[in-house]
Amino acid sequence: VDGLYVPRTGNRFTHSFNRHQHVSDLAVRVKDMEDWVKVDFNVNPMAATLSSYVPWSRCKLRTFDEIKIAGADTYDLCDAIKEKLGMNWRNAIIFPDPAGVKTTTNARDMMSDIKIIKQAGFKEENIRYKKQISVKDTYFAINNLFDKGSWAVHPKCKEFISDMEQVKVIDGAFKMDKTNLQRTHWLDGAKNMADYMFPVVKSYSEVTSRQIR
Repeated sequence: VDGLYVPRTGNRFTHSFNRHQHVSDLAVRVKDMEDWVKVDFNVNPMAATLSSYVPWSRCKLRTFDEIKIAGADTYDLCDAIKEKLGMNWRNAIIFPDPAGVKTTTNARDMMSDIKIIKQAGFKEENIRYKKQISVKDTYFAINNLFDKGSWAVHPKCKEFISDMEQVKVIDGAFKMDKTNLQRTHWLDGAKNMADYMFPVVKSYSEVTSRQIR
């Protein structure tokens, strides 16, 4: 529809995202601003998005790059983040999947994913996550950011954009549809970050159905 991918059934999770409005070559890394890394731990693929946080701007988040590593572990992910961010990697703000506190996707030892991130040198105070995630809360938070024009994405972040356009909510059960094993990974990390940093207080009764008819 108008050049956009539209799920044939169900409601799009990030219904407020529109590539004509939110995808821009101007979404580049901003010097001296915080680097925010949103992570979803998987073996195939290990996924992350990288953004600059510009608090004084209307467009506060500029997603400038993404990570996709097939057959990887958390050590590989840490190496990739360091390579992407260069000398400033130690100051990166990491938003990991909270399940990484107890579980591991690495094949080298039984250390949890979040412990591996700390061991790799990322500052403990910069690792931010909620112990419990409400999918509804993340839904409101990420859509609110796009509604306000607070988030821009560089066109090279193709996996992240695909998640924004293709992942849907399962009807009758407020969950993300994960039947496509290649999707949701970049959205998972992004939605959790949105809820942690920009939570929305909203009645769940205000969720509206956006069926494609």
